[in-house]
Amino acid sequence: MYDNCRIFGPYITNEGRRIVHIISPNGNRKCIQYAKYLLEVAMGRHLLKTEEVHHIDGDSTNDSLNNLEPINRIKHRQQHSRIYYGEWVTCVWCGSKFWLSPKQQSSRTGNRKRNKLGPFCSRYCSDKYGQQLQSAQKETSEVELHKVGEALPIGNPEPSLNSEEGVETRREEPKSKDMVKG
Repeated sequence: MYDNCRIFGPYITNEGRRIVHIISPNGNRKCIQYAKYLLEVAMGRHLLKTEEVHHIDGDSTNDSLNNLEPINRIKHRQQHSRIYYGEWVTCVWCGSKFWLSPKQQSSRTGNRKRNKLGPFCSRYCSDKYGQQLQSAQKETSEVELHKVGEALPIGNPEPSLNSEEGVETRREEPKSKDMVKG
């Protein structure tokens, strides 16, 4: 099987898995996972194209022989896909239970990494949550502005009535030093 081949490794990849480089006597080179190499040597045959190596304890860095077994590729993918796709969840806004599809589940995984809240059962619930969040932020920022006492809400200056002349005038926002020539 790997007789007369030169074996280099194992080397650790960026993902933490171990690989070996195999150079056959005719000069062909290939790189395979160390777990696959160990299992093929222990079984005395190459894995079929329909087989993969399964880590029994789920730890892909544990390459001990008692933790490795050959498994049908389709069954292996189905076994691991249950971990990642499809689950019943509760909407954080309305509390209703709903099923996350595989696509929604993978999006949810990305959202969790970006510290986004969810899941929401519908766009309506997501919008309602966003509106509440924005109004809470707006109220907080207005309170902070009025605590300072000098800052006015951003936007067009409010018209005010000048009591001395009875003429409507506009308040001007203070100019920064960069804007004032002098």
